[in-house]
Amino acid sequence: MKTLTVLIVLVIAVVAAFFTRPQLKEQQANADKLFAEQSAMAGEDSAVEGGPAYVVRAGKFQDFLVGTKFTSSTGERILVTCWGVFGNFLCIAPDETPATASAG
Repeated sequence: MKTLTVLIVLVIAVVAAFFTRPQLKEQQANADKLFAEQSAMAGEDSAVEGGPAYVVRAGKFQDFLVGTKFTSSTGERILVTCWGVFGNFLCIAPDETPATASAG
């Protein structure tokens, strides 16, 4: 009986994650926001047309059914990586980490 209860709760959590996962526009907005904050702290102007804000918008979006990932890089440098699940986001902008190709 306990196993069935745990299984039902797990199925409900997976279904909820599927229906509340962030989509591309939401991921882009969060990545733009994080990058703008970091650019302002560094004294860079990210509002220049075709500049860093454009690069962030042109990132790679991956959908994993229960969550999403948005990665933006320029050359070998990752600008920002955002994970999204249950309508929440975790965005990370590494300092000087080179981009690595993911096999899969």
